[in-house]
Amino acid sequence: MDAISSQGALLEVANKKATEIANSYPATTRFQLLTNDFDAYRQRLISKEDFR
Repeated sequence: MDAISSQGALLEVANKKATEIANSYPATTRFQLLTNDFDAYRQRLISKEDFR
């Protein structure tokens, strides 16, 4: 997870992009964060604050 690009560490770039996406929606929007973990706990909608 230490991969580097011309814009910096890829994990940091991804975090910044996710924040930009979340900020482009109204505060009442609910998000579903998709991961490789298929645990039922992860399969839910979360608030913008929880997403960040």
